[in-house]
Amino acid sequence: MGRHGPRALPMSSWLSILIPVYNVEAFLDECLRSIQTQALAGVEVIVLDDASTDGSLARLQAVIATSAHPIRLLRHERNRGLSAARNSLLDAASGTYIWFIDSDDAMAPHAVTELRRVVEASAPDLVLCDYITFQDGVVAPQARAERRVRAFNGRSAELRSCRMELFRGLYRAGKLHSWSKIAKRELWSEGLRFPEGRNFEDMVTTPRLALRTTTWFHAPRPWVRYRRRVGSIVAEPSHRKIEEMSTGSLGVLAEWLRAHPQMDDATRFQFVRFCFRIYGYVLADLKRLGRLDAVHRERYRERFYATAETNRFEFLVESMRHGHGLRTLRRWRML
Repeated sequence: MGRHGPRALPMSSWLSILIPVYNVEAFLDECLRSIQTQALAGVEVIVLDDASTDGSLARLQAVIATSAHPIRLLRHERNRGLSAARNSLLDAASGTYIWFIDSDDAMAPHAVTELRRVVEASAPDLVLCDYITFQDGVVAPQARAERRVRAFNGRSAELRSCRMELFRGLYRAGKLHSWSKIAKRELWSEGLRFPEGRNFEDMVTTPRLALRTTTWFHAPRPWVRYRRRVGSIVAEPSHRKIEEMSTGSLGVLAEWLRAHPQMDDATRFQFVRFCFRIYGYVLADLKRLGRLDAVHRERYRERFYATAETNRFEFLVESMRHGHGLRTLRRWRML
């Protein structure tokens, strides 16, 4: 709790839950039901239909008509993509905190209540939560460790204020998605918006949101149930996915170093390792597409170096310094 006990939250819009919708008719009931069963006093719920071509809009209208808690419905006249949908939702929101939930995912039971306790106790600028993977309503049958996923790798369950800890913990975990980050709406001011017309938009916005953060709190609890869906952008390789995944972190390190030139090598290396993992995903997708040739390998290798602001020799030296020498040597062919 705070020094003087729990903070009293205003009953009007202490939280905005924002849900972009596009062609997810089969999952909407589960998503909205998981939100309707939360403690929603002082919470506004806004959904936006991004010109769905299936029955999503009709399903939304039916759910809203019978919902005990008001749900505000927005619409795009034409499909503009996830980033544009999130931006429109942001513009419409009035809550002190913003929480995006994807419409094919679900909110875990009591998540809003647990979030409210954190907010009442310490009012952090940013709250991070963990999540559970599932498929068709069942916990995903992967390795046991995958069932519950940490979205942050660092100090938990206490208010923190060191941005270097936040940066390091974000990139050590490598989970930058927006739905595991609940931020004060004021952090989204001054032009911070999702880049329209591209995927992997969270790689662009999350580190810049964190850069505006003064205090943060990692709740080591799974508040979101993340659906692993066959055919999703993340699951299927494509040239567009490769391009946007490989450019998502461009400029991030430079912005952080301008604000925090004292960043230590260990913190910086977590970002470099994240970029290296992205490079590995790019090569894997190129292989699946039958395009893993010398030209493409060189192109994306140079992009990795540019994004991580390093070179082949420096990366190997830093890897060995941080105890990853043998692993890096085994992957030397990637570099």
